[in-house]
Amino acid sequence: MTIVGTVFRKELRELLRDRRSLMIMFGVPLVLYPLLTVALGGLARSQDKKLKEEATKVAVRNGGAAPRLLEQLRAPGSGFELVGGTTAPATIPATAPATLTTTE
Repeated sequence: MTIVGTVFRKELRELLRDRRSLMIMFGVPLVLYPLLTVALGGLARSQDKKLKEEATKVAVRNGGAAPRLLEQLRAPGSGFELVGGTTAPATIPATAPATLTTTE
């Protein structure tokens, strides 16, 4: 066990002499992790704000079969924007990320 202790003390002494290794082991994480936390938090907040401000575009086919659904989608503050026609599939624009189809 004394050999292990001797080797451990030798390695620890060499490590403490090497300032560059100490800086990389302790200094970089102490600076880098808080910066990453702040940067990613700011990015998440900006994306969340952008998503809340932007209405989701939805196209509804055969909307006459679900008038209450259309009413709720058109309501102010619903977060949805109806795009395109509500009958023929050809009138639904490609910008609509979602399409609701009701059946009779």
